[in-house]
Amino acid sequence: MHAARRLAKEFGNDPGKIMLKVDFSNAFNMVDRTEMIAQVYDNFRSLYRWVEYCYSHPAHLFFGSITLQSMTGVQQGDPLGPLLFSLVLHPLALRIVDEFPHLDLGVWYLDDGTIIGDVEDVFKVFQLIESEGPARGLVLNVKKNEVWWPTRASADPFPAEVDRVENAGVKLLEAPIGSREFTTEFVKKELKALDEVCKALREVNDAQVEFGLFRGCLSYNKINHLLRTCPPELLQDALERFDEHFQNMVAQILRVPCLSESQWEQASLPVKFAGLGVNQTKVIAGSAYVGSCALTSAI
Repeated sequence: MHAARRLAKEFGNDPGKIMLKVDFSNAFNMVDRTEMIAQVYDNFRSLYRWVEYCYSHPAHLFFGSITLQSMTGVQQGDPLGPLLFSLVLHPLALRIVDEFPHLDLGVWYLDDGTIIGDVEDVFKVFQLIESEGPARGLVLNVKKNEVWWPTRASADPFPAEVDRVENAGVKLLEAPIGSREFTTEFVKKELKALDEVCKALREVNDAQVEFGLFRGCLSYNKINHLLRTCPPELLQDALERFDEHFQNMVAQILRVPCLSESQWEQASLPVKFAGLGVNQTKVIAGSAYVGSCALTSAI
């Protein structure tokens, strides 16, 4: 995400560039098991017998009185599932790197691929995945593939079914990349969804349980990913909205009309400093983003 944002900033004025978001149809359930077992044998020999035992024969799926044979994909809940899927995708990802060395970015997070480069090169990558992927059980869901760029030209070589995302911005792995206006609208939707969840919290009618759920599940940790992947200068308005929301939630849980500024400052301190441990986003946004950038700087 940091790499894509940086490239969009550096080359955003070049309509000859484009970003492709790759999406496979039902990826984990369709990946080819024969290829998967072969890749385990070649790369993780110590796991081979276990994976062969688990996946060399179809599993039985029961639907009422009907028994179905599960013959493709990794099993849901298998801790090895992400690794096994990635092993099948890996040779294709390496081939993309070898055949298109001038791409600006070609990275994958499991079945989510992000390809950035010249329009012609990125389109050829799309064609390569479309032609070579099905043999591995990797079938493009063309309608859910997306192309985007800040100055994307109106015409491109991609199929008509591919989604053309508005130039203002794009969502990449649940993070907004684009203009300040796009980021603001994106965050508004996140805040609205968070507010809907918090409304249900009021029905618990137990302040101790409400606060435990709020601090553990519905406060800073709900937007941690956003703060770590989006520059604070794009989030100024959003940070104020989030902090106001958190302040109001604490007041409701404490059964008081509102919190004064001094009370809110006290509540936002860590527990060891006699606070409630509800972070203010405007205080930690900068360090969260810088920390994330630092951790990924060597990638």
